[in-house]
Amino acid sequence: MLMLLLACLVTDAESRFVNEYKHEARELKQEFTQARGVATTYSVVNGKLGTPTTFQFATGSGRRKFEFEKIVQMAPRKSSVNRYGYAELDGRNIEVQRTGPSEPYKVRGIGDDDAKRRSFFDAIFGNYLNAPWGVGGHDIEDSLARGWFAVTEAQEVEVQGREQVKVTFRLTTMTEPHYYQAVFDPTLHWAITKASKWTADPMKPSERYEVTYGPTVSGHTYIKSLHWWGRDGKEKLCEFDPVEFAPTAASEFTLEHYLLKSPPLPDKQPNYLIVAGIFLLAIALLFLAWFAHRLAARRS
Repeated sequence: MLMLLLACLVTDAESRFVNEYKHEARELKQEFTQARGVATTYSVVNGKLGTPTTFQFATGSGRRKFEFEKIVQMAPRKSSVNRYGYAELDGRNIEVQRTGPSEPYKVRGIGDDDAKRRSFFDAIFGNYLNAPWGVGGHDIEDSLARGWFAVTEAQEVEVQGREQVKVTFRLTTMTEPHYYQAVFDPTLHWAITKASKWTADPMKPSERYEVTYGPTVSGHTYIKSLHWWGRDGKEKLCEFDPVEFAPTAASEFTLEHYLLKSPPLPDKQPNYLIVAGIFLLAIALLFLAWFAHRLAARRS
């Protein structure tokens, strides 16, 4: 009887997740389509915070951007502060850099709006911003819709006195077992509060993180902090200032915003293989012309 009751509870939790999550996740992601704020990340070593990196980010009209400063050590007693930026523009993504607030931007890279450029954004900062609906770099709602995730288990749990739902997913696109697990808070549009991923042993996850949320801002849910643990004792902390949920001007996602009037391209070195090929082809054509001339002369 007890086992039957537990099975019913699991079934109820899974049914609730299946019926509610898709709509609530889209509502949650919609809130972050027009947002801007500041977040500070730290590496944590032996419980001590390392040098902070502060990100200024904004989203709008389905596009994202961020900027951050990094101290570059030039010599034992000399360093410079470089400011890096990334933005998704109309039809292209751009990476820029400048050495001071009054210095002009220089282009580090420019390319089409493709998965590679988006993965760059997520690797540097986006995974913090996507934490309420993503695990291990996967958007859960999208992965379920594409058939990449399959629910293997779901159950109701209590976390700090709040009723939440824990769901385990299997990644279907890999032959070896890959599992992801997330704990959702249904009162916050099913935002993730804990997540982890593993291959063979769920007690030995390759990475895990916990998310805390601040009081709602104008009815919106916002991240307060994210604590991440990875392999080999790696640990990171990301703390968010209160997020402003307001439209971001479309002009901020243009080349003109970075004082760049036309799409600049990085300097390219000449392709010496192509040059050599053209040279050899020219020699071959000259030889053929000479040979044809000699053959014609002998026949005459």
